[in-house]
Amino acid sequence: MDKVKNKVHNQNILNIVSISGLLLFLVWIPAATSCNFQICFTLNRRADTSQRVIFNTFVRVFQTIGRTLCIPLAWVIFFFQGWRLDIILQFEILLLIGGLVVEMIPQFIDDYQGWRKINGRATASIIVDNQTDDKK
Repeated sequence: MDKVKNKVHNQNILNIVSISGLLLFLVWIPAATSCNFQICFTLNRRADTSQRVIFNTFVRVFQTIGRTLCIPLAWVIFFFQGWRLDIILQFEILLLIGGLVVEMIPQFIDDYQGWRKINGRATASIIVDNQTDDKK
């Protein structure tokens, strides 16, 4: 019986799922802030109260709730209980978290670039000298 306990305690505590949980935590920080900014932007900039705008706002709210509550919960579970999974399930969790991260990063980049455009910090240059004159 002592050999079984020692074998369980000697397993890697920081395995693939635990590291994936840490990656999930690192993605959670920009995900939560990005969703909060999206909701504020949607509510402040939209004077239109059509069904489409209201539906998009509700989708953003549910997305924010999911990202701010479910991602940290999954991180805690994976980090502290991931060592109990066998190798195949650990690899599956790694693939799922990797897919989630790959799907979320382009949205962060688009949100950041949109925020820069809104605040006037975009580096777009408009060349005035080469434009044709309106007067003929």
